[in-house]
Amino acid sequence: MPSNSVPSHPTHISQQSEHTKNGAVALYSADTGSLLHRVETEAVLDLKWTHGGDAPVLAVADAKGGVSLVRVNEDSELEPLCSWSNQEKDVLCLSLDWSNRLETRQSSATPPHIIVSQSNGNLSLLELTSSSLVEKTSFNAHGFEAWIAAFDAWNAPSLLYSGGDDSLFKGWDLRAGDAFERFKSRKHSAGVCSIQSNPHREHILATGSYDEHVLIWDTRSFKQPIADHHTEGGGSMHSGFHVIDFSSGSVEEEFTASNTVTAYTDGEHGSLAYGADWSFAVAPVGSEGDCLKGSCSFYDHSFHLWR
Repeated sequence: MPSNSVPSHPTHISQQSEHTKNGAVALYSADTGSLLHRVETEAVLDLKWTHGGDAPVLAVADAKGGVSLVRVNEDSELEPLCSWSNQEKDVLCLSLDWSNRLETRQSSATPPHIIVSQSNGNLSLLELTSSSLVEKTSFNAHGFEAWIAAFDAWNAPSLLYSGGDDSLFKGWDLRAGDAFERFKSRKHSAGVCSIQSNPHREHILATGSYDEHVLIWDTRSFKQPIADHHTEGGGSMHSGFHVIDFSSGSVEEEFTASNTVTAYTDGEHGSLAYGADWSFAVAPVGSEGDCLKGSCSFYDHSFHLWR
């Protein structure tokens, strides 16, 4: 969510009789909760706002194997910009990530990139030019679904990570052009479905899995995670959304303990917890740094905002 006025919400509706999956991207005002605009699409598996720039741009990954970019125009409507397709039948785009989370770490000459993971285990690196998304490289990363791909925020677009239904967490180096596998970890015992590079602290990375564990890593060594927090409900998907505190009062003791400080449960969401994220808008004065949070659930098509 780029600002407090334009969160977005994906939907995914399966129509088995027609073997089609339909969805939509809806734009709401975070201040009033009112619907600003809605665009019918293929079923949406992931969507993320770009970081920086004059106008917010939203990247959307869909069930037809496509990535579409839309922007918010002056009338607060979603306006298409360009798109890319993997040109594969029945191969879904499952997740995506932007390379420009930390703009100050990138040269002004480096265009934004998007990494997209797919249901055939492939990852594709896309470059945003002035008018199109151009595929720079594509490679097989996992033997089953590649549920998640994410850049190292401090070394994008050269370094990135992926997780798959094969229970593997992998790191990739793209500096030579072709993808080089830097490491392969089996510390998760089930599918790896979430990866987040810490934009505030270099060398810190979090992974989540169906094995109900959130692991914290020091990216300088992937032999062992530096912290392990157990959630319940299949990676908390069946036990709501959790805010976890890994700090313990001093830098030396960070990540030695963890505590679930907030849990948003079935009282608010009546279905599978499918996605959550923080707003990267500046927290308002008087909020004590408590940023806006968004969460969505699967079968009931529900989206909630929290402080």
